[in-house]
Amino acid sequence: VNHRGRKWVSEMIQDKQFGDVYDYGPLNRVPKFKGIHPSVMKDWMAKFDWQDQLRNSGPISFNRPRSKHNKLKYRLISFIERYFLFGIRLGEFKNYILVK
Repeated sequence: VNHRGRKWVSEMIQDKQFGDVYDYGPLNRVPKFKGIHPSVMKDWMAKFDWQDQLRNSGPISFNRPRSKHNKLKYRLISFIERYFLFGIRLGEFKNYILVK
């Protein structure tokens, strides 16, 4: 189930847009999170039981709907943020104050 609900997922599976398991694509292109998760996430992280469904390498699957992060525009922005701005996100809004 995703943010659009079970009905949308069922329709996408019937239309063969993607299988029973969503393919996030090769995750080796995503920078590894090295921060600390909020304490409210502790229980959810302990229940993480779908690690075996993730792919860390391989080609991009062309039989799944294109995600926003796979579009050239966003890949270019991510490249600039990562290598020229040293990880600072352009136009990022944070609705919290980091307490140390």
